[in-house]
Amino acid sequence: NTAGIVGAVSNNGVGIVGIAGNTAQIYAIKFIAVDSGSVQDVYNGIQWAIQNRLDVINVSLQSETQIALVEQGVAEAVAAGLVVTMAAGNQGLQLGSGVYVSPGAIGRDLPGAITVGSIDSANGNLSVFSNYGSYVEIAAPGATDSSLDTTVGGIYSTYKNNTHYKMMGTS
Repeated sequence: NTAGIVGAVSNNGVGIVGIAGNTAQIYAIKFIAVDSGSVQDVYNGIQWAIQNRLDVINVSLQSETQIALVEQGVAEAVAAGLVVTMAAGNQGLQLGSGVYVSPGAIGRDLPGAITVGSIDSANGNLSVFSNYGSYVEIAAPGATDSSLDTTVGGIYSTYKNNTHYKMMGTS
């Protein structure tokens, strides 16, 4: 979802344009399959981004318990000069006061790491599904309205087989 919103190519007849137009170089670092993957795999993916001198990485995953190795990887990426964006999460919870989402929870205390929530583009209100609170530093349109129906309230992004599709979320 995020990669398509940023990097969808213009003038290709597919139907949407990313905010970076034709200037973004997107690398898909797949470190988790649908039902498998490990914390070590995520860390290794972050390390690959560091070693290949990427500018920005998006860590669109979450756990309600601390994932120390992933948080360490995010900190190492920031120390290496990368900007790291992280999903706030899609449970509609207020973060802090005992509610923790990793790795997003480290964003507020780590300059260069940014935890992103979701707002409705129709009215600028917090999306009903978006986590919020002191950990969330910025919000971007993640839905068009307060509906949880993606056919009504989703944001267009690129999709498989050169199509586009409405999706919702904080990542």
